[in-house]
Amino acid sequence: MPPEMEPSVLNGSSTPNYAEKREQQNGGPRPKEDLRKRIRAALPQVLATSAKNVLLLGYGMTLGFPTIVIPAVSRRPLVAGDAGNATLGAAEEPGHLTLTDAELSWFSSINLICVPLGCLLSGPLSTPIGRRPAMMLVNLPLAAAWLLFHFAQSVGMLYAGLALAGASGGLLEAPVLTYVAEITEPRFRGALSATSSTSVIVGVFTQFLLGNLLPWRTVALVNLVCPVAAVIALCFVPESPHWLVGKGRLAAAEKALCWLRGWVQPEDIRQELNELVVTIGGAGSADKAGASGATQQQRQQPAWRNYLKRTFVRPYLLVSASFAIGHFCGMTTVQTYAVVVFSQLGAPAGRYTATLLLGVAQLLGALTGVCSVHRFGKRPLALLSAAGNGACFVVVAILAAHSGPASEDSNTWTPSLILVAASVMSHVGLRMLPWILIGEVYPAEVRGTASGASGSMGDDMDLSQLRVKYLKDFAVRAAKQSGYNTFDSSEACDCIGFVLTTKSSKDLPDRMKAVICGAVVNAKSRTKETDMLAKEYLRLRENDMRTAALHKYGTAVEGDVKWNSLISSLGEAAVKMEMLKVKPSQTVSLSLESDYKVSRERSSKGATFVLYNYARITSILKQFHEKEEKKLYPTLLTLDEIDFASLKCDEEWQLLHFIIVYPSIVNSLGNDLEKGILKPHVICIFLSAMCKTFSVYYRRIRILREPRQHLFPTMCARIYLLKALQITLQSSLHLMGIDTVNQM
Repeated sequence: MPPEMEPSVLNGSSTPNYAEKREQQNGGPRPKEDLRKRIRAALPQVLATSAKNVLLLGYGMTLGFPTIVIPAVSRRPLVAGDAGNATLGAAEEPGHLTLTDAELSWFSSINLICVPLGCLLSGPLSTPIGRRPAMMLVNLPLAAAWLLFHFAQSVGMLYAGLALAGASGGLLEAPVLTYVAEITEPRFRGALSATSSTSVIVGVFTQFLLGNLLPWRTVALVNLVCPVAAVIALCFVPESPHWLVGKGRLAAAEKALCWLRGWVQPEDIRQELNELVVTIGGAGSADKAGASGATQQQRQQPAWRNYLKRTFVRPYLLVSASFAIGHFCGMTTVQTYAVVVFSQLGAPAGRYTATLLLGVAQLLGALTGVCSVHRFGKRPLALLSAAGNGACFVVVAILAAHSGPASEDSNTWTPSLILVAASVMSHVGLRMLPWILIGEVYPAEVRGTASGASGSMGDDMDLSQLRVKYLKDFAVRAAKQSGYNTFDSSEACDCIGFVLTTKSSKDLPDRMKAVICGAVVNAKSRTKETDMLAKEYLRLRENDMRTAALHKYGTAVEGDVKWNSLISSLGEAAVKMEMLKVKPSQTVSLSLESDYKVSRERSSKGATFVLYNYARITSILKQFHEKEEKKLYPTLLTLDEIDFASLKCDEEWQLLHFIIVYPSIVNSLGNDLEKGILKPHVICIFLSAMCKTFSVYYRRIRILREPRQHLFPTMCARIYLLKALQITLQSSLHLMGIDTVNQM
């Protein structure tokens, strides 16, 4: 991952424009407008995910197909007195194609045996040619498999079809699962990733349903529709922007992002695109400016080294274990031999009807998991699924051992219903979990191959690289807020550019300035922190905020969506303040322990304190306007009617001083950028000092008082002071990339 970035700044200035920011903060979209925007943003991601789900639907069909074939080609009756070996729907010609018990065992296994072989080729295939072309190519062997099944005249042709189907299932792993992880926003990713397992289950269910209506050869021919539909659907969705950026195709990546984010304009996705360029290290701005020594060294490293890093090994073991547990939960075998199993259990409604119910149960379990994962999380669902699935199988085993083999006269639903319940429980969590994890846990440079070998952007950043990213984002915002224009390339025009890097940069163009960024060090060991990843520290700070909220507000915090969103924002804001409050060239020392004492020390200062005082100001202004609307207060005086001489408190004049000097501070940031100097710490110092002054003022002065005639003019002056203070805080927090909060 390249640790350097290159915002470029024009030589030119204008007065800062804060009108758009104020409009966003004070107004904001109405609920109906917000809902429409959310639907518009989600729709293209749902459509793109649905297109790749058609391919997974076909893979699910290959898993369900043996279930309807086994009864038709078996030489032995399934239970004593079985009249024949009809398929789920109609009878085949007697003696047309039959398999021995040994051949049936291979028939049920070859598909899954060949899946790992396809998985090993999946990543190398999808990485060079792209996710979408790889998904299209997978349909060729899948279509060939269905033709082999339809025209099969020997056991060998059945085996060949199963081998092609299994290899196709492995080949689609990397492009399909990587694609959904790379095109979706984090807020939609969990639910849309979960649709992968649901699509596979729907494919299995279609085989059970079609098998009740048609002979298995006809079902194979009908299944040809799925590969054709998948190719057609994929023609209408864009390629992964991650892959396009990695190949240096920035124009195509911009077009794809515009489509995926709701058919928006390029300027609406500019920031996300720039972050992709920085994180993935494509042929973006930093490459055009000249890469630093660190980046060149990184590119010279062999690709296989990425697979020795902890950022690959730990996710790989996690996902592989999830797939193993999902398959060893018993449902893979039950699904393949469903007709045989229900025959042995003596399902009263018939083994074929029970098999169809099994498919319905799998589908219901998968849909329940998709709808629940966003609210309850992956871990609770996985634990519930494992416990329920295990309990059901234990009960079925006891009942089956006690009653013995069933006959045609058996008439008990109990074992069959419990087995169906086991199917529901397994698909709620265990069978769905690996499909979600595989698209989320791998870093970008190994995601394609790792997804195939197993079975989002920037996850492998270390803390020093995270600091460089925050500094780059601050530089871009500071340039814009100072009245400058920014460009992705210093070659775009006569401008001054700069590179942010953790190491010295040599041989830069004359107009390029190097900003050396100090590393992030462990406060305990006093050495550069390399063990803890950026995402892990962000999670640690989020846990600090959650602990503080639990101590203050109790259990009401747990499970509440709004609280979770607020705590996540506070955690990231705290990290940004810690990274930016120190002069860029100096190191940042962080306490990485997770004990409660240290977490309290971390949470008692910085961004939390600033945001808490912003929330105080917002609350006061809200109360004033509510009382004004209820006629409890007179109408607020106009600015021309305000006598600021009525402000007598020292803190009030100190706050006025902060407000007055802020524009000059912003302008000085832009002037320093021309010299290659970055000063985010100046804004941090400014914010801390201003909020400390306001905190003292808040404790000393009661702003909202009785609306008496002689008190009201002073109250109005203070309200205008708070309004100006709110705008100043909004602007400075925007510079830091910190979202404001209205209540804490």
